[in-house]
Amino acid sequence: MNNNMNPLNLLAFLKVSELGSFTAAAKHLGISKAHASQQVSELEKTLHAKLLHRTTRSLSLTESGRLLKLHAQNIENELVSAEASVKSLSGEVSGTLKIVAPNTTSRHFLAPYIHLFLKNHPNLTLDLEVTNRPVDIIEEGVDILFKIGLPTQTTYIVKEIGRPKLLLCGHKSLVRKLKIRSTAQLGKVPFVGIKYNQRHPTVRLEKGGKTEEIKISVKAFSNDPQVIYQFVCNQMGIGIVPSFLARERIEAGELVQVLPEWTVPSEQPLYAIYPSRNSINPKVRIFVSWLVQQLKKRRVFV
Repeated sequence: MNNNMNPLNLLAFLKVSELGSFTAAAKHLGISKAHASQQVSELEKTLHAKLLHRTTRSLSLTESGRLLKLHAQNIENELVSAEASVKSLSGEVSGTLKIVAPNTTSRHFLAPYIHLFLKNHPNLTLDLEVTNRPVDIIEEGVDILFKIGLPTQTTYIVKEIGRPKLLLCGHKSLVRKLKIRSTAQLGKVPFVGIKYNQRHPTVRLEKGGKTEEIKISVKAFSNDPQVIYQFVCNQMGIGIVPSFLARERIEAGELVQVLPEWTVPSEQPLYAIYPSRNSINPKVRIFVSWLVQQLKKRRVFV
């Protein structure tokens, strides 16, 4: 990079490219529109490259502009991270923590506890988007993406938060009627199940180092654990339900565990995914560490 590059000019260019106009960028930076335009022009002269296509109605990036924008965003992120790192030495974490998580994760792993984290970090603002859509965490500026199941994208930092505890259970009336005493009987009772294995549905159980995989008859499938839970509550069959969904009704005696001496292996961990640039970001590091401890303390995970 040219040593004569003015970092203020680079910042002006970055904000123009992100906000789409000199007027918006100037307002964000607290300078005049003319000054912002001059800074970008000076940057183009320094680099001997045209960065923007300018018309009276719109702005667009040239190929050089798109490349520089990526580098400029990385530089800005490193500066933000550096500031946060220094502040964290005194225990101060500030700014906005942008999290994206699917519905189930948000409702059961984040929403019930996150107020405790913010209480300890009053200068931090939370932006939690609840969605099941695909997310580009770089393009959308996401600090942490939560996902159930191992992600295919390997260019990001991926940290396992934990594995939800699973229970084989049913409504008390149905379980009393079925009188299940052994794993051999499971193939003869009605099940409700997750949709991933419709052709040859089985249930896998473990006890004392021993594993059994039993073929089962599934009367209703769904791809949503919350729906499976409702099926179980409505006596449509027995099923495998996350403990965080079933706990209250089990404690109330409405649902009961089937063959409680056997455990159901959890094969769908919860992961926190974030760009490598966030691996040393204090607000990300502190939140992820705190969440792991909270969920472990509440025995949400195995």
